[in-house]
Amino acid sequence: MGPIHLINPAMLYLAAAAVLPVIIHLLSRRRTRNVRFPAVRFLRRTARRSMARVNLKHLLLMLLRMALICLVALILARPLLGGAPKEPDRLLTGASAIIVVDDTLSMNYRRGDVSWFERARNRALEVLGQLPVGAEVAVMTTSQPTMQFTRDRVELRARLTSMRVSFGGGSCWAALDRAAGALRERTAGTRIIYLLTDMTRSAWLGLGETSGGAAGKPALDLGESVALEIVAVGDPQAANTAVTRLSHEGEPLIKGAVLDLQAEVLRIGPEAEEVVQFEFDGEMAGTRTVRLPADGTEKVSFRLPIEAPGHHWGRVSLLNPDALAEDNARCFSIEVPGAISLLCVDEPADGARREERVSGSHFFRMALSPWEESERGFFSVKTIGLEELAKEQLAGYDVVALLDSPGPSGPVWQRLADFVAGGGGLLISAGPRLLPERYDSSEARGGLLPAAFGEVVSAPGGAEGPFRMRVVETAHPLVAALQEAGADLGRVALRTCRRLELAETGEEVLSLDVGLPALVMGRAGGRVAMFAGELGVEWGDFPRRGEEFVPFCQALVLNLAGADGARLSSFVVGQHVPVTFEPSSSPTVVVVTPPGSAEGEELMPGTTPGRRLFWRTERPGYYRVDFQPRGSRWSSGFCVNTAPEESDLRMVAESDVQAAIKAGRVAVHKDTSTIRTPRVEGGTTGWGGTELTPYLVLLALLACVAEVFLANRIYRASGESPPARPRRPRYPING
Repeated sequence: MGPIHLINPAMLYLAAAAVLPVIIHLLSRRRTRNVRFPAVRFLRRTARRSMARVNLKHLLLMLLRMALICLVALILARPLLGGAPKEPDRLLTGASAIIVVDDTLSMNYRRGDVSWFERARNRALEVLGQLPVGAEVAVMTTSQPTMQFTRDRVELRARLTSMRVSFGGGSCWAALDRAAGALRERTAGTRIIYLLTDMTRSAWLGLGETSGGAAGKPALDLGESVALEIVAVGDPQAANTAVTRLSHEGEPLIKGAVLDLQAEVLRIGPEAEEVVQFEFDGEMAGTRTVRLPADGTEKVSFRLPIEAPGHHWGRVSLLNPDALAEDNARCFSIEVPGAISLLCVDEPADGARREERVSGSHFFRMALSPWEESERGFFSVKTIGLEELAKEQLAGYDVVALLDSPGPSGPVWQRLADFVAGGGGLLISAGPRLLPERYDSSEARGGLLPAAFGEVVSAPGGAEGPFRMRVVETAHPLVAALQEAGADLGRVALRTCRRLELAETGEEVLSLDVGLPALVMGRAGGRVAMFAGELGVEWGDFPRRGEEFVPFCQALVLNLAGADGARLSSFVVGQHVPVTFEPSSSPTVVVVTPPGSAEGEELMPGTTPGRRLFWRTERPGYYRVDFQPRGSRWSSGFCVNTAPEESDLRMVAESDVQAAIKAGRVAVHKDTSTIRTPRVEGGTTGWGGTELTPYLVLLALLACVAEVFLANRIYRASGESPPARPRRPRYPING
C-alpha cells in the first residue's frame, strides 16, 4: 500500500480549528433550574434516561463537526498514497521553477485567430503540466517581473490564464535577471527558468551591444545551477508595418504657422505599398501613398496651417491595419499659443531718417513678420523711437526689444523693470550706436540686466577670421528650439561684438569661439536676454544667413515671451502623465477618458496644487482630459504611443542568445515536447502515487449530510431550533 505523503503539509495546522465545536458545545449547554414540586419522585428515573440519550446525540454531533474540520484541513494538505519518489529530498524540498512569459507588444501579433501571446500562454500551461507536483513554481511576465512561489496548480493556472499583453514592453534581460535572483534564494536542488518568447529584437533589446563586447563575456550570468529553457513561439516570416516616429520641421508652431509633419513608417518584411492618412482634431487632413522598402523606413510629409491657438491633437495611421494593429498609428498633441506682441525700439526716431537707411531693427522685424499686413503671421510688431518709449503703454506687449539703441534714461528703466517683473520679456542687442554707460546705471543694473556691456572687440582676422558662435547650455529651451528648426549657429560669423560681463543672475547660453559671451539670459520675474553682436549687417553677415537668422530671432522672442512655441508631445505606454492646470480658489475636477472608453476616471487631488498624475496608460491613443472649475468646463488631452523599438519583428539568432547567457543549461525549443522536465517514474502525479483528495472530498460531503441529518433529529426531538439556547418557562414558577 505504501506510505502517505502530503503536498501541502502546512495546511494541517488548520485542523486546530477542530476545537471550535467543543467550545461552542460547552457554551451552548442547557442549564436546568431546580423547581420544588411534590410527587415527582416517579418521574426522575425516566428523565435521567432521556437526558442521557440527548447528551449522547450532542456528543456525536460535536465529534462529527470536529471530523469535518479535520477533513477540510487534510484536503488542503493534498495527501498522496504510496510510491515515494527516488530522490525525495530533491523533489519535495529543492525543485523550483519560474515560468516567464514575454508580454511585449510584438507578442500581440496575430496569425488567424491566435496571437503569439495566446500561443505562449498555452505552451506555459503545457510546461506547468509537465512539472512534478511537489515542485515550487512561480509565474511572471517580462513587463511585471513580480512572482510568488506556490505548489498550488489551480492558482498557477489561474495566474497564467489571466495574463494579458502589456503594450509598454519589457526586456527579457531584466526578467531573467530577476528570476535568477529569486532562484538563488531557494534551497539547493533543481532550479529551472522557462522563458516563452517570440525571439524578436524588441524582446532582446541591446543583445548586439552586450554580447559582442571586446572581452567576449556573456551579458547575463544566471548561475551554473540554473537551467534556462526557451520556447520560441514567433514566426520568422512575420511582416509588420508601423508608424514609428513623428516630428515637425520648420518654423515654431504658433497661430498662423504651418505644421510640417514628418512621419517615419517602418516596414519589416518584403517591400510593400501602403496608404498613410493624417487626421487633425478628429478630421481627415490628407492621405499619402508610399512605397516601403524591405526591412527599411520611408518618410511621409504632411503640411497643414494652424489657424487657431489652443489645444490640438493629430494622428498618422495606416489605412489598412495589419497583423499587429497597435503600432499602425501614432498620435501627438500640441498647445498652440496665440500671437506674440512685440514693441521694437529703433533709432533714429525721426520717420524720414528711418526711411533713408536700414535701421538696426530692419532685418530683425523682417525675420519675424515679412508681410505688410500686420494681422498676418503670429508676430505683431510695432516700432517706435526711444523718446516715445517713455509714453508707450507696455502692458499690451509680450516683449520689448532695444536694438542698437543708445539706451533709455533712468525713469524709463524703472518702467522696463516693472514690465519684466510682471512677466514681460526684454531683448537688448549691441551695435555701433549703443552707449554702455546708459546700461551700467543703477536703475539698469538693479537686478534687471544679467550682464553689463564693455568695450567693442573686433576679430583679429577681420572678414577672413571672424568670431564663430557655439552653444554653451545645450539643455536650454532656446537651444532645443534652434536644433529642432535645423539652425546651425556654428556657421554664423561676427566681425565685431561688445564684451559682456556676467552678473550673478546671468546665464551664458551662447558664446564666441574666443571665450567671449555671445548671448546672456536672466530672469527678473520675466526673462531678459542680452546679445553681444548686432542684428544688422554693420558688424557681420548674420542677417544674410536666413537658415540661422530667422529661427534665431523667432525662437529668441518666443522664449522671452514665455511661449517657446508648440511642440509635438506624446508619452510612452506605461509612463505616468502629469496633468497640469491653473489652480483656483474652488476645487478643480479633472476627468481623464482613455481611448475607446465611454466613461472617464476622476483624478484624486495630489500634494502639488494645479497638478494631478495619471498612471493608467495601458493602451496607445488619445486620452481626453476634461476640467470643471467653478461651473465652467474646458478640455485638453494627451497622447500615448508604443515605443518605436517594439515594432521590430526581426528575429534574433538562437546562437546569439545562447552565447549571451551563462547558465547550467541554455536551450531553445520550438515547442514543449523537447523540453527536459524533471520527472519521476510511476503514478499519475509525478510522485509515483495516487492523490487522495477526490476521495476525501467525497467523504467530507457525506459528513456534511450526516451532520445536517443528525442536527435536525436532535433539535426537532427537543423542540428547539439550532443553536440550542436555554428556554425560559412560559409561566413563572415560584420555588
